[in-house]
Parts: sequence; C-alpha cells; structure tokens
Amino acid sequence: MNRSWISTSAMFIGHRWDHGYHAFEQLSFFDSWSKKFELVPLGKVIHDDSYGILTPGDVYSSTHPITYVRVTDMGDNLQIDFNQSLKVPEEYYRHSRARLKKNDVVLAVKGASIASNKSVAFIESEPPSKTIVNGTIFRFQVKSPHNPFYLAVMLDSQILKEQIRKLQIPNNAVAYIDKPSIHALLIPLPPPIIQDRIAQIMQDAYAKRRNKLAVSEQLYQTIEIHLLKELGIDISKFNNKRQSIKSISSIAGGRFDFEALVTLQEINFGLIKPVLLQKVVKQINQRVTPADEFANENINYIGLGNITSNTGELLYFSPIKGKAVLSSSPKFEFGDILFGRMRPYLNKVWLAKFDGICSGEAVVLRPNKQKVDPVFLQALLLSQLTLNQVVPLQSGTSLPRVSASDVLSIKLPIPEDLNQQRKISTEILRRRDEAKQLILEAEKLVIDAKARVERIILGEEEVT
Repeated sequence: MNRSWISTSAMFIGHRWDHGYHAFEQLSFFDSWSKKFELVPLGKVIHDDSYGILTPGDVYSSTHPITYVRVTDMGDNLQIDFNQSLKVPEEYYRHSRARLKKNDVVLAVKGASIASNKSVAFIESEPPSKTIVNGTIFRFQVKSPHNPFYLAVMLDSQILKEQIRKLQIPNNAVAYIDKPSIHALLIPLPPPIIQDRIAQIMQDAYAKRRNKLAVSEQLYQTIEIHLLKELGIDISKFNNKRQSIKSISSIAGGRFDFEALVTLQEINFGLIKPVLLQKVVKQINQRVTPADEFANENINYIGLGNITSNTGELLYFSPIKGKAVLSSSPKFEFGDILFGRMRPYLNKVWLAKFDGICSGEAVVLRPNKQKVDPVFLQALLLSQLTLNQVVPLQSGTSLPRVSASDVLSIKLPIPEDLNQQRKISTEILRRRDEAKQLILEAEKLVIDAKARVERIILGEEEVT
C-alpha cells in the first residue's frame, strides 16, 4: 500500500492535505526510504548555515534600503513574497550571517509557522535587493554536488515536517527548532543525477502552476472591470494610474496624498449617488476569548494571512484549538464580510462562508440584505474605488492600519435596485468559479508532481 506524504484526494480550496489529516506510520516510511536510498542527517550536506537577526520594532520604514524577510513573507510552494517585506536601515546588513543568497534553503524555526505549508522556501535567483532574514528563519547552503532545490523539496515533504514537529522545543508557549535538531533531520539522499531529476520534476510543476495562476489572476481582474462597467463608471483613469495603485506597498508606512491616486472627485459615478458604507452594513463588535471559552475545542479562526490579496478567497484554512488563540477575537457569521484594516493596501476582503472568529485586525461588517447584495458589496470593497479611499487614511509606520470608523465612512456607488446588484453578482460568481477552478488545476499539478517524487523515493517508479 502506498502511504503518501501528501494527499492524493480531490483538491478543494481551503482543505488541508497534509500529515495532520492523512496519517501514516513514520517508522514504516523510514524503512521504505532506506531500502532504496541512504538516509543521511541533513547536517552532513549543508554549510554556511545560520539564523537571521532580530531588529527593533521601530526601525522599519519604506525609505530604508535593506529588505527584511520574515516568516510571514514566506509562501507555499517554496516561495517568498519580497513585495510584502519590511525595510530596515543599512546598518543591519553588516550581519553577514543573515544575508540571503542565491541557492539558499530557508526554514521557519519558531512559532506556529514551524512545519506549516509555508515553512520552507528556496532562493532560486539573487534577491531583488540587499536582503536579510529575521531571527525566526534558518538559512543554509548545500554542499556540492548535491542539488539545493532537491533538499528544499524534501524539507517541504510531510515526512520531514513530521520529524521537525517532533523535535520542537517548547519555550514559554512558543516552540522553536534548534540547530542540532535541524542537522539531525534524516533525508533520503539519492545520487546527484536523481536529485537533479526530482528537482526538475518539481520545477516544471511549479512553472506550469505559475502559468495557470497567472491566467486565474487575469480573470479575477476582469471582475472589477465588469463591475465598474455595469455601474456606468468611467474606468479610464484607473487604467492610466493603475501602476500607482499596484506600487502602494513600496511606499507603505504613512498617510498618502490623495493626488497620488485617483480620488473620489475625479471619479465619474454616473447616475449612481454614492452611499456611505455605514448606511448598508452594521459593524459587529461581539468578541470572545477562545483560550478561556473554547480551549480544547476546534474553532474556525481566520487570520488575515488566510485571506488572499485582491481576490478575497480563503486558502489554506483549517480549524484550530481555541487555546492557540491567546487574544480576544471578534465573532463573525455566515454572510458577514471581513475587511482587513492592517496594511489595507494588501486589499484583503473576505465574504464568510461559515461562522467563526477572526483576527482583531479585521473589521467585521454585516450587510443589510435589504439594501445590498453581499457578493456585490465584497466586489466593491475589493475594487480600487475602496483602495483609493482607505489607503490614504492609514496611519503608522511598520504596520500601518486604517480605523474601523474610517472604513465605515467610505462612499460607494450602490444602486438602489437589488435586482441590478444581483445580476452583477451572478456574473461575478461565474468568473470567480472559473478562476478558482484554474487554481485547483494549478495546485493539482504540484500534488501530482509530489506524488511522483514520492514514488521515485520509495522505489516504486524509475527515474526517466
């Protein structure tokens, strides 16, 4: 029987397919691995390894030259989103051990990110600027002739992640992995020619995935175009100044001059009179303390990290124990809208598909369904009409936020005719479903590639 370190079940956005839901006997796996290839401690094949550095929380500014990568910048499929990284002064680049280099393998080693689906990354090319990593990240190079991408693929497998979970060291409720434990991780080490082939299989899969995701992203972008066109709003100025919207993250950290963006005064709302958001929604302020009230129960907890930017989809979500949420958290219900108020330029707006609780960095809005269709409203809140209003109102430097009252004060073109709204929503849902299908196909490419790599490692498939 083939025991997968990934799940081969049908993919659905938001469903997990890792070891926690598809258990196997780890010792049996070690036996199977060792029959085909030697199991080697990771420390024997790595060098130039180190943790990053911790910086004070008040040094971040978009004007600084050094990119500072944190665990929150790490994504799935071995990627890092440098566009979301903070910036720190030049002086921190003197710490050579923390400098990120081409062919580095990067591993999250502290807190909830340990052994998660976003805990491993590979630096395939030179970072876009001088870059260092946070102290919760461990970076290393791989000795020749071994393939560093192959090592990253292995660390991203569930059998390695399960080893890492078992080696966590508790420290004031925040677990971490130390260097000796990382060096002790056992990996299958086939000859370099097979490592290269496995690396190529995964690189090809990731490339095809990126292509499908690009098409999906383009489809999501057409939603806003369709929305504004149906509302009779002139989108030409958006097209002319789209770049200023897209580069907001590069200048994040202060309050912005409206002239840098397309302002409300410049927008032609046509025959639709703008409506204050607070006239069509109610802010929900009910809170609970999960660690006290639901300590050992599984709860639906949504952080901003679970919500994708610009598309408003929910990815990589699964219930967690209430005791894992230490702070008071807002409650939400099916049909509510969660609006991300921290770093609003990331544009995170989710229409809830179930009841749960969320990060305090989200404003919970309950649409008045007698006045506004929730799908239509989510699309408006994801549009540049909203970005143009909330981003200039953010305050703070390292982690800018917009207040709930400012969110409620924005103006949006909401037709009084609910049937018109619902007609627009129907087309929005059709395009969303098509885009999500492309995402599912993209993820399946990677799942199938991982399954093939597993068969090669177990000796069930010859390398071709």
